[in-house]
Amino acid sequence: MAEMVSAREYLENYKKLVDEKAEQLKGMTGTILFDFTEDGNGCWYVEMDDGKAMPVVEGKPEDPTMTITGAYETFYKLRTGQLKPEEVLPTGKLKLGGDTTFTQNFIRVGLT
Repeated sequence: MAEMVSAREYLENYKKLVDEKAEQLKGMTGTILFDFTEDGNGCWYVEMDDGKAMPVVEGKPEDPTMTITGAYETFYKLRTGQLKPEEVLPTGKLKLGGDTTFTQNFIRVGLT
């Protein structure tokens, strides 16, 4: 198993994953907040414009459209297949919040 990369490095690559699915996300505009303060990895956000992601920014936006809250390690393990969604979402290890339609679209295309 590969060594876990930093939150910044992973989210910069996550932006690329979002961009690859831009056609499926067309029309979506908003801000995704990744709140990893639980394990000391800070807050990060990505702004979306018509399905395309802007560069990742460290910090907390004023009014995020969608939030992912929990430990970065849990998020990383979920995204890399080391954990299954049913192991983290129903148990509250990761919490999704914000606009339901926006969040459901991310889940539908496999980005959450």
